[in-house]
Amino acid sequence: MAKYRAARRLYATTMKQRFAAQNPKSHLFRIFTGSCGSTLVPQQPINNIVRVAMHALMGILGGNQAIHTACWDEGYAIPSEDSATTALRTQQILAHECGLANTIDPLAGSYYVESLTNEIEKRTGAYLEKIDAMGGMLGAIENGFVFKEIQESSVRFQKRVDSGERVIVGLNKFAMPADSDLGDREIFEIDAGVEATQKQKIAQIKSQRNSDDVRKRLADLELDIDEGKNLMPAILAAVKSYASIGEICGIMRQKWGEFQASTYI
Repeated sequence: MAKYRAARRLYATTMKQRFAAQNPKSHLFRIFTGSCGSTLVPQQPINNIVRVAMHALMGILGGNQAIHTACWDEGYAIPSEDSATTALRTQQILAHECGLANTIDPLAGSYYVESLTNEIEKRTGAYLEKIDAMGGMLGAIENGFVFKEIQESSVRFQKRVDSGERVIVGLNKFAMPADSDLGDREIFEIDAGVEATQKQKIAQIKSQRNSDDVRKRLADLELDIDEGKNLMPAILAAVKSYASIGEICGIMRQKWGEFQASTYI
C-alpha cells in the first residue's frame, strides 16, 4: 500500500518540479492496479480468494482509484464464470460492507506507513535517475536493462520461495498431499469453435470495409514510423478504417523487426 502512496507523491512532485506543470489537474495521478494471476498458486487454490481480497485491500488503503481482482482459479486455469463472480463480489464486499472507500487516506499519519512511503519514494527517485542516465526508458529497453531487471527479480523471488524465506501458504508451508489440491474441480476450457467463428468474423469485416482506405491508413502509419512521429493518430485512423491488429502490427514488425529477449542469468 505504501508503494501506491509513494507513486502518487512522486508523480505530483515530478510534474511540478521537472516539467513545471501549472495546471493542478496535471498533478493528479490516477492509479489502476490489480491482483495478478502469477501471484496465485494451484496448491489449495481456494486460499487464493483470501490473497485476492488482501491485494484489493492494499490497493484501497494505498489510494487506488480503480482495482482489478483476479479469479482464484487463475493459478492453474482460465477463470470460470463462478470464480469471476467471486472476484467481483470481493470488490463489492470491500466497497459496500467495509466502508474503506469512505476515507481518502485511511492510513495517513501512521508512522510505519509514512516511513515506508518516504523510503519507497526516495529509492524510486534514485531508480528513475539511473534510467534517465541511460537515455530514458527507450534507452533502458534497448540496452537490455529493463528485461534484465525483470529477469533477475523473478529469479530472486523464486529463490526466496524455494528456500522458504518467502512463505507461500499451501506451497512451501502448511502444504497438503498433492492429490488433494485440485481434486475434481472443473477446469474451464475454451470452445474449439471460437477460433473458427473469429476467423469468419474477420473475413466478413475485410470483405465489407473500404480496402483502398485501409491501404492508405497503413501507408500513413508506415510513413509516420519513418519520420519518427507520434504513431497514435495514425493507429487510431487505421483502426477506424477497420484495419486489423495483425495488419497494424505487421507494419511495425516490417519496420522494426521483432524483440528478441536475451538471457542475462
